Amino acid sequence: MCASFNPAIARPALLEIARTSGGVHLAGCVALLELIGASDRLQVELRRELSQARLSHTGFNILALIYSDSSNSVGSSGIAGQLALSSGTVSAAVARLEMAGLVALTREPDNRRHINLSLTAAGTATIRTALERIEAGIARLMQVLSVADLRQLRDACARLAPASSTTHS
Repeated sequence: MCASFNPAIARPALLEIARTSGGVHLAGCVALLELIGASDRLQVELRRELSQARLSHTGFNILALIYSDSSNSVGSSGIAGQLALSSGTVSAAVARLEMAGLVALTREPDNRRHINLSLTAAGTATIRTALERIEAGIARLMQVLSVADLRQLRDACARLAPASSTTHS
């Protein structure tokens, strides 16, 4: 298992390096570490909402993909690709969702090897409830920010996204 970056542990060392490098990167380092820390805290809250809906991350993501797909032809291989998971991981998660009565599997008549996934009524209710709980959690967590703060945060994150994709380690 690979440990993820933990800003709480790395923060003092990173800030010390930023200070000793002339301090020109200190403000950016502090801001990014705060953003990562806030994101981690938000993730904890969102995980709590998922657990109350009795869904794993993978289960939630699979249900959300099926729910969001308008073509009604979601297959395990497509889900594996979209979630960057192995087909075995997706198959196991789909089997759990099927046993829970949340998804139905149907074979395509033209290609018996391709299995389409669809939500059952219970699956639709479960994902809608989970999405509603997550949206309410996001609203609750973000209410401390003004509309102007939210716009500024959105714009800053939008500027960071392309910068991070062009940075090489």
